[in-house]
Amino acid sequence: MNNFCVVVPAHNESVMIESTLRQLIAAGAHPEDIYLVDDCSQDNTGDIGRSVGVNVLRNDPNIGKALGIRRAVNTYRLTETYEFIALMDAETLVDLTYFTEMLKGF
Repeated sequence: MNNFCVVVPAHNESVMIESTLRQLIAAGAHPEDIYLVDDCSQDNTGDIGRSVGVNVLRNDPNIGKALGIRRAVNTYRLTETYEFIALMDAETLVDLTYFTEMLKGF
């Protein structure tokens, strides 16, 4: 079982999503363990996620943040693969020690 993954629900977040994803990677999350939920964005949010190398799940139509997170957890069977699931907003920039400190807490 992998230690942790990150789920990032997003809707029309092309302005910040690349910075958010790159910061998550710099802080220690592997791109293959990041799941971007593109909730029917009208911009290129999903394309940006794919260009960074993370998993992208597109919701069409828009189903909202909570249902989008649940869909990602179920689609990718995250609770069977990971010990921890971190939830991040699409415009969050984490400290480079975020995941190290988070895992210490558990």
